[in-house]
This record gives sequence, structure tokens and C-alpha cells, in this order.
Amino acid sequence: MGISDEMKALTEDIMVSHDMRVKTIGELVENTQGMLKGFEADRKTMGKEQAKNLADFVNGLEKNVSDMINGFQKSRKEMSDEQAKALSDFVNNLTKDVGDMMKDIQKVHKEMADNLKESLEKGEADRLKEFKDMMGNIQKDVKDIETYVANKLKEFSDAHAEMSEELKKDLASM
Repeated sequence: MGISDEMKALTEDIMVSHDMRVKTIGELVENTQGMLKGFEADRKTMGKEQAKNLADFVNGLEKNVSDMINGFQKSRKEMSDEQAKALSDFVNNLTKDVGDMMKDIQKVHKEMADNLKESLEKGEADRLKEFKDMMGNIQKDVKDIETYVANKLKEFSDAHAEMSEELKKDLASM
């Protein structure tokens, strides 16, 4: 074989090698383009999934917050109703108790008037002594009424303060 045959063989080898490289580069270009298209499709799919997940999260969060606010409003209304009932009961009890005391005072007043009338018929010294006793009893009765009303008002104030604290705690947690 001569130089021309060797050159011809070398040229054919170079051409085959070149064709192989071109074919390989073409395959690499195709594979790269396919991978890029796959990445783009995956990115679009992930974007849609993330948008859906975010929308679901926002909807869930809105529902949870709405439910929590409704719960707070319900609790506040219940506490308000309880306070209104407690105040109404207190006022009714106080009114009844004061009414009963007034009846007792009227009864005592009538007894004192009867005693005073009887006392007028007795001597002056006896009347003065009975008058002082009667005034002492009246002062004691008035003091008892004042103490009773003060105790009832303190009970109401304490109950109101406790309910108010609970309401403040619930409102603060909102």
C-alpha cells in the first residue's frame, strides 16, 4: 500500500471520525434540548402545584381564623349574657331583700309607735328611757341595713370584677 492508499484510509478515518463526532454532538444537542424541555415542564408543574398548595393554605388559614373569631365572639356573648343574668339576679335579690327589710322596719316602726303611745301614758322618766332605748334600736337596725347593703354591693363588685378579668383575658387572647 502506498502513501495514497494510506492517505485515502486516513482521510476516510478522519471523515468517519468527523461524522461520528457530528452525530454525537447532534445527539448531545437533542438530549440537552430534551432535558431543558423536561426541566421547563417540571418547573411549570411545580409552579402549578405550589400555587395550588399556597391557595389551599390561604383558604385553610382564612377558615381557621374565621372559626377562631366566631368562637371568641360566641364566648364573649356567653360571658356577657352571664354577667347580665348575674346583675339581674343580684338586683332582684337586693330589691327583694330591701323590700323585706322595709316590711320589717315598718313592723318595728308600728310596734315602736304603739309602744310610744303606751309610753306617753306613763311617766316622763319612763318615756325618756324608752325613747333612748327605741333610738338605740333604730340606730342598730339602720346600721344592720347599711352593713347588709354594703356586703351585697361588695359581692356584686367582686363578681363583676372577676367576670371583667375573665373577659379581658379572653379579649387579650384574641
